[in-house]
Amino acid sequence: MKTKDKSIMKLGKVFLSVIILLIICVVLLSTSPRNAVRLRMIHDGHPVMAITCNSYHDKDYSRYLNTTIYSISKKDQYSSASGNFLVGMYRIQRHSFLYTATPQPDIVK
Repeated sequence: MKTKDKSIMKLGKVFLSVIILLIICVVLLSTSPRNAVRLRMIHDGHPVMAITCNSYHDKDYSRYLNTTIYSISKKDQYSSASGNFLVGMYRIQRHSFLYTATPQPDIVK
């Protein structure tokens, strides 16, 4: 009986460690706009593309939309969750020291 309790406690500690590690990874990935774009791509289900893509600050769209816009190349674009548009631009918002990226439809096409 006691060995069962110990194994359950050990499993609980491992689970808690994994959760804490995931939270730390999410916070570290949100400390810059480029990493926020990568985190959003992972969240949308494209982890390999998130590692290989190179996002950049799109100054023209940022000026036009009066917000911070980061873009990815055409070959890295993917369909949005709703399937309404190709995700190639992200609106970046800053919350204290963390950044979030939201897919932005290309309205200028």
